[in-house]
Amino acid sequence: MKIITFASWKGGTGKTSLSTACIETLAARGKKILIIDFDSNLSISSIYNALGRNYTSVDFLNGNVTNIPDLVKSKTHMIPSDLKISRLNNISDRVLKVNLSKLVAPFDYIFLDPPGTMCALTRNCLVAADKIIIPAMFSDIDYQATKLILDEMEMCGVDADIRIVLNRHDEKRTPEGIESLFRNDEKLNWFLWSGKIPAMRSISRLTSELMNGYALQGRAKTIIDNFVDEVIL
Repeated sequence: MKIITFASWKGGTGKTSLSTACIETLAARGKKILIIDFDSNLSISSIYNALGRNYTSVDFLNGNVTNIPDLVKSKTHMIPSDLKISRLNNISDRVLKVNLSKLVAPFDYIFLDPPGTMCALTRNCLVAADKIIIPAMFSDIDYQATKLILDEMEMCGVDADIRIVLNRHDEKRTPEGIESLFRNDEKLNWFLWSGKIPAMRSISRLTSELMNGYALQGRAKTIIDNFVDEVIL
């Protein structure tokens, strides 16, 4: 079982869209996946139509959800977030890691979706992960934010395989020289994926129409397939 966290220092990086695309790609390959949402925005919980269940990620952090094989009715299963989860801002950074170690469930992958800010919940998701994906947009602010989250992980003693991915690339709108900021930075370039994810409407559309049966096709599917093969597996 591999634990994967998509994380960012700030919002607007396409974190949830990219993680959803990867989850659906793995599910289409027959992998069993658990998604745990720790974001009070409830974005990925809404994408998977999981709001209103009688258990949430707050329950999981409190140690009240450990045995869930009977709840797995499809290739993906969701433990949704809770609007009140942001109140848990004083918890230890290792609570989630401990509770995941107690989990009895037949999953190949666990995807953790933290808030798009640095807080105790995000640190828990980073410490618990085997692999951390950091999506970054093509901007100076995202460059600075990526450096900050790497520094935070170093201070937290994170022990995970880390990959930075340049996301939502648009040749017409990307400012000149922004990509070179990432690739010329020795520390960032060490973790930087050699490819990049283009801005594609079909990837964003997946998050709004997934429950209607929408799936990636054509070029978008090929790009995400390659990303999953090279970065996730």
